[in-house]
Amino acid sequence: MDNFFRSYVSWPQFFITAFGLFILYFVLRFARQILTNTQYLGNLRLPLLSSIERILIFYEPIVILLLGSAFVLINPISHGMWVALLLVAGFSHVKNYISGRILQLDKGISIGNRIKVDNEKGVISAIDRLGIQLTTDKGIQYLNYSKLSDNGFMLLSGEEIGGNYQLKVSPKEYNERLNYPAKLMDVFTTTPFLDWSHRPTIEQPSGAQHAMNVKVMIREDAHLPDLLQLIEERGFVCSVK
Repeated sequence: MDNFFRSYVSWPQFFITAFGLFILYFVLRFARQILTNTQYLGNLRLPLLSSIERILIFYEPIVILLLGSAFVLINPISHGMWVALLLVAGFSHVKNYISGRILQLDKGISIGNRIKVDNEKGVISAIDRLGIQLTTDKGIQYLNYSKLSDNGFMLLSGEEIGGNYQLKVSPKEYNERLNYPAKLMDVFTTTPFLDWSHRPTIEQPSGAQHAMNVKVMIREDAHLPDLLQLIEERGFVCSVK
């Protein structure tokens, strides 16, 4: 019985563990940012980036589970009661959070993708811990993951919604010495047409003959022809997917 009241983890051990887990988290976040914004590692970049993104999806709940368990083991009776109360009081949020982590394994849940949920369709403009923001023709709508999980969603393609566009861009004359994603990003930084609350994304699929898949958000749909013309003036061939 005495073992039940015994402390198995000390506060210094708890904080050292938390510090190490947080450092690893920021290292993974930094690696993801580097791989997203550069073209290092060639053909290994996209598989490595995909692996890190999948690790990050479950890293946070694993950290919460580990630290929660360590917190309880510091004082099993007192801390165990507090954790149990928090779980009961926030059960709906916990369920929603777990649903979100599972749904994020689906590549359809990513910023810039067009989806339809019930009778609403729009573009995913933000992904939070408890839900997503959907940009529709009526404005910004927030959907929690439980609704997505219960009602399902449909991926849309070939439509322009709320100024979000997917472009296919390739150089007119390829030069292996040039970093075309960086050159294209330089074009974007000098144009007033883009909404920088959503940073453009540039991907180079393997075997696509130097073509790039680009997702951008434009301030006004009327500026799309001007943007396409500007991109082509800088030495690219551009079309809307």
